Amino acid sequence: NEYLTKDTHNEKEKAEIISYWIAIHIAYDLPAFLSKSYQSEPWDLVMSSRKAICGGYANLFKHLCAVAEIEAFVVSGYAMDNGLETIEDFKTTNHIWNVALIESTYYLFDLTLASGYIRKNGEQYTFVKELKPAYLFASPSQMIKTHLPAQERWQLLEKEVSLKSISEREEYQYGNDELFHFNDSISAYKLLDASDRTIKDAVDANKVNPQPRELAWIYQKQAYDISVSDSERASLEMAINYYNEAISIYQSLNETDLVKKCERGISYIKQQLRRGTD
Repeated sequence: NEYLTKDTHNEKEKAEIISYWIAIHIAYDLPAFLSKSYQSEPWDLVMSSRKAICGGYANLFKHLCAVAEIEAFVVSGYAMDNGLETIEDFKTTNHIWNVALIESTYYLFDLTLASGYIRKNGEQYTFVKELKPAYLFASPSQMIKTHLPAQERWQLLEKEVSLKSISEREEYQYGNDELFHFNDSISAYKLLDASDRTIKDAVDANKVNPQPRELAWIYQKQAYDISVSDSERASLEMAINYYNEAISIYQSLNETDLVKKCERGISYIKQQLRRGTD
């Protein structure tokens, strides 16, 4: 990365050379995409294999930006270029891209689509390598036409756009008439630790596209992870709070077995707390 950016003079030039290098040198892993068994590849695996799908492109861009001292984020959400026509099709997020802070301004980057596109000919699929600069340094007003982030903050708009309006190709329908201060929301998000960011992401994603069972599962998983890896009283008490949040949602869904599983988790944590005071 130092070689890539050694002759650059500012953050915009650094982000540009990083983007073009990724778009040119990383191949789209079409077999992995078509198998639907893919995961979001870490940046080092992408560098060694020189192939990726959307998550790998985004993770590599974020890493190379960090080395170049550029703040970047990985954003998941809903891409409107996959033949999805109605809101019922959006059961979960289907794409990953980036937001980067370049010289005090947030820009959007989709390295996957900047690299090319999938062409279908009958039952045959091919990935056509074609550089598309429109997906680099994209403005929020342009990107929102095809990309809706799972969390409203990453829309980078003063008024949030609803999933319904995007998925049904309507004129923008805003969530409410109040201005949304996305800079304040991002600043607060950056102060959170990794665990709290995970919860915040899940809670905010549930506002955009309500998936209560998924939200409950994330509360439950975070509670479990804390209970087996952290012995601090404050952390364990937070884990109990997370379990209780999960229980509340599971009860509304009549998921009795999952409620009991969370209750067992709480009992385990309380035993830890009691041992800590003995």
